[in-house]
Amino acid sequence: MTYESGQAAGLTASHAATTSAMDEELLIQEAIRLRRRQHTGRSLAGAIVLGAFFLTVGFLLVVHPGLVTYGVPYSFGVPTWTLPSSFSPGVLTTVLMACGGVALIAGASFLVAAVSRFQPRAPWGDRAAGDCPACGQQALRSGEVIRWEDNTLKEVCRGTVTLCETPGCAHATASVA
Repeated sequence: MTYESGQAAGLTASHAATTSAMDEELLIQEAIRLRRRQHTGRSLAGAIVLGAFFLTVGFLLVVHPGLVTYGVPYSFGVPTWTLPSSFSPGVLTTVLMACGGVALIAGASFLVAAVSRFQPRAPWGDRAAGDCPACGQQALRSGEVIRWEDNTLKEVCRGTVTLCETPGCAHATASVA
C-alpha cells in the first residue's frame, strides 16, 4: 500500500495541504523577520555589547589579576598549610591571565566580525530571476530559511522564500523543502 504525502501520519490529503500552507506561511514570516532584523542593526548592537563585555573582562584579568587573587588562600577559609603545594597565587594568577588573553581575543573577534559583516542597506537574500508578479519590478530576492521551534533547537520547517524588495509590495512565496 502506498501513501500520499501526509497519509502516513494519518492525515487526510486536505490536512496535509493545510499543514504545508502553514509551513509556507511560517517561512515567509521568518524571512520577513530576518530581513527586518538585518535592516535595524539590532544584531550589531548585541555583538558590540558582547564584544565590549569580553574585552573588559579580559583586560581586568590580564592587567589586574590581583583583583581576583587578593586574599587567596584565606578567601576559601582554608589555612595555608593544608593546601596542596601546586595551589599558589602564582599559578592562579597565570591561569587567570591566560583566561584573560582568551577573553581579549574573543572580544576582539566579536567586534571585528560585527563591524565587517554589518551591512544594513544590503538587500536580504540573493537576486532571483524574473519580475515580481504583483508590482512588475525586478526586485525579487530569494533565500534559504529555517524556522526553529521556540526555545529549542528543533527544526520546524525549512525551505526557500522569495520576497519582493519594492517598498509597498507584499509579494512573497515559499516552497517547503
